[in-house]
Amino acid sequence: MKKLIFVLSLGLMIGMVNINKAEAQVHVSINIDLQPAWGPSGYNYAEFYYIPEINVYYDVVNQLFYYPNRGRWISSIFLLVAYSYYDFYSLYKVVLNGVHRPWKHNRRHVNMYSGYRYNYVQVPIFYMKEPRYNHARNNYHRWVEPRYMPRNDGRPNSREFAANTRNGRISNT
Repeated sequence: MKKLIFVLSLGLMIGMVNINKAEAQVHVSINIDLQPAWGPSGYNYAEFYYIPEINVYYDVVNQLFYYPNRGRWISSIFLLVAYSYYDFYSLYKVVLNGVHRPWKHNRRHVNMYSGYRYNYVQVPIFYMKEPRYNHARNNYHRWVEPRYMPRNDGRPNSREFAANTRNGRISNT
């Protein structure tokens, strides 16, 4: 009888214990379609771009630029006229993911990425022939005008672009 009570109580305890199984969830985000044509190729997902040469951030999801102005960070769809002389297709862009308000860490980003200033070997999405970039190639940002885009259909591939940085780059003149 004692064994029966022991077995029943043991079964009751096991039944009362809730055993949770760990379930692995894989969540893959892709926002290639949101990335601008002047964005760097090779990234399926990007939250922010940091452009070291001009110390500007670009929010890919909200399509906003963040730039310093008189000691404050300003968000805007457009940049100031002073930035209009830069060719965004040639500038180096650092992809920042998982950073909330990256401009709050600007000093660290300036120190870490200052070596990428005047580095023009990064291939923009516009030049990539891969099918995954078909939609993103047409994402002309309202501020970066399409007049900077070459008018030929023979787009160079990434190796040609990287090897010939002077003639392969788009110029705004």
